[in-house]
Amino acid sequence: MWDYTEKVKDHFLHPRNVGEIENPDAVGIIGNIVCGDALKITLKIDKKTHKILDAKFQTFGCASAIASSSVLTELLKGKTIEEAQKISNQDIADYLGGLPEDRSCYDYNGKVVYDLIKEKDFFKEGLERLTTANEKHIKLAIMCSESKPEECHRSKLIGQELLKKKISLKHIVSDKLVKTQEMVMAELTKGKGTVDLFGNEIDFTSRKSY
Repeated sequence: MWDYTEKVKDHFLHPRNVGEIENPDAVGIIGNIVCGDALKITLKIDKKTHKILDAKFQTFGCASAIASSSVLTELLKGKTIEEAQKISNQDIADYLGGLPEDRSCYDYNGKVVYDLIKEKDFFKEGLERLTTANEKHIKLAIMCSESKPEECHRSKLIGQELLKKKISLKHIVSDKLVKTQEMVMAELTKGKGTVDLFGNEIDFTSRKSY
């Protein structure tokens, strides 16, 4: 449903260097407790030249997290440790095609404005596919790495639009806890609802800036 570049799609669907190097020379582990992403990278390093001979990764996260991890391992190979330390988030983003040229759905802080996304053809087409699947009683899982559904576009954007079609998402928080779309939005708005005093829908944005 999101407008990923072809390179992002390629590295998500066909990630390079997945796995773990046996007896690695270096191991890197990082995670984000807010969004739930986690990454482990293992390296094989030439002890004489300090060049990275091989790199593998294991990632728990969304499509962009997997694609970024895949690209990172490709960028690491053949570089010295010193050169590898200079790889930036921007380098990875540029390799994957950069941020969308169409910035019309972002606010001045770089956050995605979901009300503007609703008007895009790619979103309408994706929503229609979900609606059709529901009519055919096909069970679907909408995946994301956000650990809290109230902070995710699934609830703020997709869930709210599906609710207008009388389709209520169920958000799996853990193996013992499932929340309805209505419960999640009540938590997000602290029980105040999604409509302001003038009867207008509240505008929601992404948690992160891009």
